[in-house]
Amino acid sequence: MTDEELVLRAKNGDKQAMSDILEKYRTLAKSISRSYYIAVGDVDDMLQEAMIAIFNAVNDYNGESSFKSFATLCIKRRLINLVRKDLTDKNKAFLNKVAILVNENGESKLDSETGNLTPTPENVIEKEESEKELLTVIENGLSKFEYKVLSLYLEGYSYAEISEKLGRKRKDIDNALERARKKILKILL
Repeated sequence: MTDEELVLRAKNGDKQAMSDILEKYRTLAKSISRSYYIAVGDVDDMLQEAMIAIFNAVNDYNGESSFKSFATLCIKRRLINLVRKDLTDKNKAFLNKVAILVNENGESKLDSETGNLTPTPENVIEKEESEKELLTVIENGLSKFEYKVLSLYLEGYSYAEISEKLGRKRKDIDNALERARKKILKILL
């Protein structure tokens, strides 16, 4: 039986056909999933995601290409999206750390060395100077658009809200934040 026939049977509720497809493509899923990495997962997690992608591919398959090509594409897209989400989560955590460096009055919110909420006056002055310097370096290292997008994002605006506020596509906002993140990492490293 061809893959396409198995897929058609699986789509029509044949559990054995679905099981056969999943088993047949497990090796493909395993080989593709080894190429991707997320910080919070392991190889088994990636394989599980790849298998879910195959299951979804069976349901979404329309016969325009070979099932193997379609399944491969579905696996890669799912894993890429998972990695992007993982990187975005890391990006948010990093940007949040930048956001808490200085409050709206330019005062230190937290002494990172001691964890005290009320650092000594000497530490405040020293820390404020270095934080202002860092923020100036970051601002100068970004384009005006990237800095505006980053500022709005750090103020808590969503991608959709920033997009609306600036009159730009959501993808432009995503791209600007990604460029800003990369530039900031270069500045800090």
